[in-house]
Parts: sequence; structure tokens; C-alpha cells
Amino acid sequence: MKKMALGMLIYMECFCEFGGIFIRTTASKKEVRRPGRPKSLFAPISTRVIRTLLIEPQRRWKLSELATVAHVSLGHIHKVKQELLTQEFIEEDQEKRFLLKDPTGLLNAWQETYNYGRIKSSLFFLLKKFRLLRRRSSSIAMRKNWDML
Repeated sequence: MKKMALGMLIYMECFCEFGGIFIRTTASKKEVRRPGRPKSLFAPISTRVIRTLLIEPQRRWKLSELATVAHVSLGHIHKVKQELLTQEFIEEDQEKRFLLKDPTGLLNAWQETYNYGRIKSSLFFLLKKFRLLRRRSSSIAMRKNWDML
């Protein structure tokens, strides 16, 4: 008769023992999310909101309109809006619509916190003509229903 032990502890720690073999696996602790403000005003999802605001700096936005255009949840839009109000980048009217008050200041703040190390870049060279490469990649993209820039 084979002896087998199987167990699981809190924090996703798992172990298994059978036939003289012992296996243990541990998952890293997941960061507990706190309600309230976003981790950073310039985190990737938050920047969707900021880009949308900067594209139309004179527009007065409702939360729901901005959520639809930026493709971000209403809750996240609200958190970003609160942070923008705190840092005085936007102003709000009596109808709860808000507008960018300082687009240049917002861009400067984004620039100061931007991390260029996150950008992945590659260098390529071509042995064939660029037009030929473009034509071939376009035909592949059309077959796969990809968008080409």
C-alpha cells in the first residue's frame, strides 16, 4: 500500500509526499488592493483616462462619458478624477462635469514620473526593400484580420 500525503496551507503553499518524493510549491503573496486612490495617477490604466482628457482639453466631461470613451471602469474613472482634483489638474462645475484646468502641468507631471526603462525596443535591419516587406506583411495581416498601421 502506497502512503501519500497531500496538504495545502494558507497563502497558496502546497505540498505533496509520496514514494519518498516530497514536492512543495509556494506562490508569491498577492498584493492586497486597498480601496481608494489608484496606485499611481500615471499607472497604465490611469493614463488611458489622462490621454483621453488631453486629446480634448476644452471638453467638459461626465464620469460616464469619460468611462465609455477611455474604455475604463466607472469606479476607476472616479478614483482618477479624485486624484486629479486633489492635485488641482481639473475643476468641477455644479453639474458635476469636470474640465482640465492645467493640461501643461499634467503633461509635465506625467513626464517627471515616466519610466523609460519599461519601454521595450528592438533594432532591425532589412536585406530586402521596405515596400516588399510592407506588401507581404499587409497580405498576412489581411488574411489574419489584423489591423495594419
